[in-house]
Amino acid sequence: MMTSEELEQWLKAMLAARTRVNPETIDVNRPLDELGVDSMEAVALSGELETLLKRRIEPTVFWDHRTLRALARALAGEPEAPRPAATDGMSDSEVDALLRKMMGNK
Repeated sequence: MMTSEELEQWLKAMLAARTRVNPETIDVNRPLDELGVDSMEAVALSGELETLLKRRIEPTVFWDHRTLRALARALAGEPEAPRPAATDGMSDSEVDALLRKMMGNK
């Protein structure tokens, strides 16, 4: 079984070869569609992944896990890292002000 790091490197190499970019320029946290993964690429890459991992990989996995890192973690069977909350980095007073604004209070 491959680790998420190994899968991430493999996915970067495959994506780099298909899009003809340097693998080092690929940001693994960038949305896959911004990296050039459309439905045709998802089908092609899922077939390559099936050969690599020797199991069925649905092309929809590329939509279920929106970044290369999240995809690699999911394929390796690791839990996805929690997404940052919209209020991360905000003070309590800023969160209170945001909540009041959302509820129509000023």
